[in-house]
Amino acid sequence: MRTSDMRRHILILMVLGVAFFGLQVAAMAAPNFAGSWVRDGAKSEPVPNALMLNRAPAPQGGGGAAAGRGNAPQAGAPAAQGGGAAQAGAPSQAGAPAQAAAPAARAGGGGGRGNGPSIVMEQDATALTVNDPQNGYRKYPMDGKPITRRTEQWVTNATVTGTPQGNDTMVFTTTQPYGGMPGNNTLTVKEVWTLSPDGKVLTVTTTRSIPAIEKTYKQVYNKQ
Repeated sequence: MRTSDMRRHILILMVLGVAFFGLQVAAMAAPNFAGSWVRDGAKSEPVPNALMLNRAPAPQGGGGAAAGRGNAPQAGAPAAQGGGAAQAGAPSQAGAPAQAAAPAARAGGGGGRGNGPSIVMEQDATALTVNDPQNGYRKYPMDGKPITRRTEQWVTNATVTGTPQGNDTMVFTTTQPYGGMPGNNTLTVKEVWTLSPDGKVLTVTTTRSIPAIEKTYKQVYNKQ
């Protein structure tokens, strides 16, 4: 084979390789969440109480159940002194990590089954912004680069990453110190955002976990 023919074949292979890579990137393009969304209370699961997201279940039998009932009205108070490891460093409700989560943990007025107000989302190649009248403004990365934002307590930072999974799903993962306070265990919030084939229904499945405790719940939104 002549040198010119070999070079031509190599060039053709390079062009085909670039074209194939471009198709793969296009196939993994992030879904488009832009628009106005309303929570579907009938299809959404109640959001667990913010304090209970980060507290181990009360012991069964004996005085454990009664103690659990006795503590329930004190949802705005810090964890009991001398509590177990799962309760150590538990914040008041005002500083609960649930406030640092995405619409899945916040929209819906405290976990009831009613429909919430319109949530407006704007999206470009790098970021998704969420303007929620009940829970404020939030930002999520869409370009694969992590972003850092302050926790609710403005003491430490939370790191947020976004990973596309096909054309209809994004996975957002937020990590921060439990309760937003330095030195605490790590709270991880994984949100799987999935669009229906027609793009009119958004399902957000949220898993919140700290060591030995994990809660998962689903929220559904309809596009207006």
